[in-house]
Amino acid sequence: MRKNTRETINTWEAGRYHRRAPSIWTDGESVYSYGTALIEPVPDTSDVYLFNDTQYSTTTRIHQNTLLAHLMGRGFEVVVAYDVPMGTRNLMRYWPECRTRPTERIAS
Repeated sequence: MRKNTRETINTWEAGRYHRRAPSIWTDGESVYSYGTALIEPVPDTSDVYLFNDTQYSTTTRIHQNTLLAHLMGRGFEVVVAYDVPMGTRNLMRYWPECRTRPTERIAS
């Protein structure tokens, strides 16, 4: 699973589609866990990402932690969305309500 997560992140960063496993995949712009968007670029920016921090399952939390560590490690600005319903494909509808930054909650 972690291998699939890493492969998906690398492919996402290159802007390419990748779906080797049903648990995590990318269309080259956003990353999804079980069909729910986890990260999405904020339009008209080059380094700001909307990050879905809603807790769904242990597997999705691992995906979220890995993605968040990657984004923050690259110096991207991360804006957090909470209480996003499972199956949501577009995070931008949460943009007006979620202008907070993540805390250092990355799990070990």
